[in-house]
Amino acid sequence: MEQAQKKAWLLLEDGTLLEGLSAGAEGEAVGEVVFNTQVVGYQQLLTDPCYYGQLVVQTFPLIGNYGVNEEDNASENCWVKGYIIREWCEQPSNFRSKGGIWDYLEQNQVVGICDIDTRALTRRLRIHGTMNGLITTADPRPDMAEQLERLKGYQVKGAVAECCSKEKKVFTPETVKRSAVLYDFGYTKELLQALLDRGCKVTVVPGSLPAAEVLAENPDCVILSPGGGNPADCASLAAEIRKLAEAKLPVLGLGLGHQLLAMAHGCKTEKMNHGHRGSNQPVTDLRTGKTFITAQNHGYAVTSQSVDEGVAEITHVNANDHSCEGLVYKDFPGVSYQFAPDTAEGSLVTENLYTGFFEMADAVKK
Repeated sequence: MEQAQKKAWLLLEDGTLLEGLSAGAEGEAVGEVVFNTQVVGYQQLLTDPCYYGQLVVQTFPLIGNYGVNEEDNASENCWVKGYIIREWCEQPSNFRSKGGIWDYLEQNQVVGICDIDTRALTRRLRIHGTMNGLITTADPRPDMAEQLERLKGYQVKGAVAECCSKEKKVFTPETVKRSAVLYDFGYTKELLQALLDRGCKVTVVPGSLPAAEVLAENPDCVILSPGGGNPADCASLAAEIRKLAEAKLPVLGLGLGHQLLAMAHGCKTEKMNHGHRGSNQPVTDLRTGKTFITAQNHGYAVTSQSVDEGVAEITHVNANDHSCEGLVYKDFPGVSYQFAPDTAEGSLVTENLYTGFFEMADAVKK
């Protein structure tokens, strides 16, 4: 389809107003404005539950050049509230393409804006931090003061409840080596497939499921998935996770799961200035001194100062800002990581994460 010329506006809570063109669905969307540095993978980004409640800025200037398809969704739904890009491709070219990014946004009711200077916008977010914003196809200037008050009061709420599974689901690989319960705070298909590829019979359960029901499944291990929202709003979930640790069940926490497992052991979390979002975040393993590149998507982090050395040890830190990226726990067989594991067999990150955890879990099983 031809690019529509209808105007659209992006209003930030600091009063910055940017004018561009409507892209995707018309209307308005309020959310946290965050940026992602990935060059490819926009369809996975749009369907990542970690982006619940957010307006995503793509730093790469051209989006949509390889179209969209039916296989690349990270989950079953499109979760971003709004989409901000510099330029979109009107004629995608790829043998897997089944349509264009514009139609995809319209079909999923995602309000977008293009023809925006995303470089300048990203610089502002890096300097001043993540802030709330409004994308609208109706001129916001007549009621600017009211809109700014609205933005200042916005918070991302209910991310886990909205994104998680509502009932148990069981997935069985051809060869079963162990059983795992996957707590769903907003898991992706890639995580599920990584577990299946490594011989796990996976029972996916809602993020709010009491620990007693998980223990009744008698799993060999538990995986705490990534997810969106503020971990401090999930104190009740952390209390249930603590019960799993007290039962000495092997637990692997990833993303939000890492934060909740840390909270279950007395750690605190804090909102970051602009978060880590993209596929090129450097992480250093303090035990080996090696640094590797990871994919990340989070706006909160476990504060290193809150980690009790008698309870847990920090094993990984971000090489840029030295924030906590990994923990190993001392009172039960548990590890957690802020970043997403590489799912490729034999990769450095995989060897440090999945392989090590499952070896530990299998040893406990014996």
